[in-house]
Amino acid sequence: MLPSSVIPREGTMETRKRPQEDQDNASDNKRAMLAKSSVAMRMMAKMGYKEGGGLGREEQGITAPVAPSTQLGRRGLGLKVDGLESKSVEWDWSSEVVEAKETLKWLPGSEVPTDISPNWIQLGEDKRTIDDEHKYCTPEVLKNVLSAKSVFDQLDDVELRKSRGKCNPFESIGKVFFQNRAALKMANIDAACDMMFTNPKNKEGKKSLPEDQLLYFADICAGPGGFSEYVLWRKSWQAKGFGFTLRGGNDFKLEDFYAASAETFEPCYGKDGDGNIYKPANIRHFEEHVLANADGKGVHFTMADGGFSVEGQENIQEILSHRLYLCQCLVALSITRPGGQFVVKLFDLFTPFSAGLIWLMRRAFREICIFKPNTSRPANSERYLVCKHRLDDVSAVRNLMWTANEEFEKLGTNSGRAVVTLVPEDVIAGDEELVEYLTTSNNELGHRQAVSLNKIKAFCQDSTLFEPRQAEMRKSCLDLWGIPEKSRTVPRVERPEAVFAGLKLEYRQSSYDLTPPILQEHMKMLEWRCYAMNSGRTSKKCTLFLSKSTW
Repeated sequence: MLPSSVIPREGTMETRKRPQEDQDNASDNKRAMLAKSSVAMRMMAKMGYKEGGGLGREEQGITAPVAPSTQLGRRGLGLKVDGLESKSVEWDWSSEVVEAKETLKWLPGSEVPTDISPNWIQLGEDKRTIDDEHKYCTPEVLKNVLSAKSVFDQLDDVELRKSRGKCNPFESIGKVFFQNRAALKMANIDAACDMMFTNPKNKEGKKSLPEDQLLYFADICAGPGGFSEYVLWRKSWQAKGFGFTLRGGNDFKLEDFYAASAETFEPCYGKDGDGNIYKPANIRHFEEHVLANADGKGVHFTMADGGFSVEGQENIQEILSHRLYLCQCLVALSITRPGGQFVVKLFDLFTPFSAGLIWLMRRAFREICIFKPNTSRPANSERYLVCKHRLDDVSAVRNLMWTANEEFEKLGTNSGRAVVTLVPEDVIAGDEELVEYLTTSNNELGHRQAVSLNKIKAFCQDSTLFEPRQAEMRKSCLDLWGIPEKSRTVPRVERPEAVFAGLKLEYRQSSYDLTPPILQEHMKMLEWRCYAMNSGRTSKKCTLFLSKSTW
């Protein structure tokens, strides 16, 4: 019997070819190709072609092989961007430190001098350059950051995002089951700070919030609300939040709080109802509202994540954000209770204005830290100022900030002048510990940013490069922060009987319409633990339900 490997298939007479037969066929094919090539060469020789020369009467045709396309993205044909030419790149993976666990460097607070005064505030020209601002960093670091940024001025946004996503080791963390990446930033910061926001401790390291008390927090300049969604998920019904942000496209999206209920979160938009944090009347209104609804003491911690588009002006983002920096810190000092915490997003900190603001915040808290979490993309200038344990009396610092904001308000946006310093530069220079801390921070973060920008450049030039650590970093970080690995899903709306069964309560089918007499009978809300309300499945009546927190 023949081996199965050479038994002809049913209906055919094909068998496996022998090696010698394969070699013979290959030789025949080669001879045929050479013959065709010889015929073509003889025809070209009759038309004047000489071997090694170019085609055409004057031999003007190209002689080198056609180069592979170097076209990147959707650029126009032939467009070349200096510094981003397509080529093979050998990236030095050791040039960046990639670790899931982060270490924060804290700077102890300092006593408020008795001579602190709003008279320290200085007005000047509304600057639009930052090239010479290297008092709090080395000139080389500032130059490297600015030059690395400028390479991308002509790069298409799609190309930039694609390369940025490919090269960032922490990009795959994404948003997990929250509405946006901001929620993961707060989870990252909270975990890196030993959960001091959602599980506050006093200066002795002991829990400062009893189990039976609410955790009050504020979320300012933070629409659509990723920070708050994280806190409400972490604390469930044991937290009460106050939100303050601009109305409109960047408003809080409470309907997207899939990870936790937004029932204990209350947005507020100030006296004018627009959520503009620059307006003194709005600030005062929000302060009064929070104090009236947070035991008269203020919130346990405040979060601020403000920012706006600076497209085309990325290099002066810090200057454009001066007033936003100021107002976020001012609101925090107004509503955070003594012993409370504060975290605010900042960008570059090169100017005397920013240095003065850090100087002031050091006088208002027991410790401060400038920190760039892993979830903050390494190629941008974003960083966070984390402040621990607000001091009892911060009135002098707050009054100076209030006056500075009023000066901004008087000057407007088209006067060509602005508040340029909050604290005299000689006073800042006298705090050598702060100057050294700020300079070291700026140098380290500036170097890290320049390396990351060059990495994006390399990934733009060489599309074969990829970041092999993304999956590992995602798993390590989520485990470290206590975030479960699950996808985002729309909450399921359960029938009343299922909800009651889950609570181990009896559900009675009998019900009645909420007519005026019935409502009058049940007006004393505090006599009831809860109301179960719904519209009938077959009812054709239009029913509107309004839920308002009663905490």
